[in-house]
Amino acid sequence: GCPVITSNGSACAEVAGDAALLVDPHRPVEIENAMQRIIENRQDREALIERGRRRRMSFQWQQSAEQHLEVFSQAISRHKQRSSKEH
Repeated sequence: GCPVITSNGSACAEVAGDAALLVDPHRPVEIENAMQRIIENRQDREALIERGRRRRMSFQWQQSAEQHLEVFSQAISRHKQRSSKEH
């Protein structure tokens, strides 16, 4: 339920999408301006909060766990195939 300000130079920007204000973390004035915008502009603040709520639905723990399990299973399978060919 909070608006987000995050770095534009890391994976955070990709994860946040349009649900955050992106700033250069090496430019304090950009961080200051983003904070001021959130404080002073209720409409922008509420829009960011709503977009954040929608965005988080793309990142569910169950879905993430299932995707990781699939990747690990594929890696194990490939390793077993390589090992059996070597012996």
